[in-house]
Amino acid sequence: VEDELKHRKKQGTFKGSFSPVCQFLGYQARCSVPSDFDSDYAYALGGCAAILTSRGHNGYMAVVSDLAQPTERWHVGGVPFTAMLQVPPTMPKESFRPRPGIFPHK
Repeated sequence: VEDELKHRKKQGTFKGSFSPVCQFLGYQARCSVPSDFDSDYAYALGGCAAILTSRGHNGYMAVVSDLAQPTERWHVGGVPFTAMLQVPPTMPKESFRPRPGIFPHK
């Protein structure tokens, strides 16, 4: 890459700079090949995240449920990060702490 960019600079077709950065992959390079489930799950999360962002839903986490079912029966959705926060009790002796449900339709 460095030689090619030097050549292009001489020709005047490249005007930028090049600073390679070496990365140590360590454990990442030694991991196993993802299973079909891993690939399907990552694909579903990525697709859900893309839809959330394209529709302007910032502050949401992509989620997939019903993972024990076949992939065509999985449900994807977005959960606002604020829904995962605990609601502090309103009274000192209150033991019930309401928490929003991720999939309230179930």
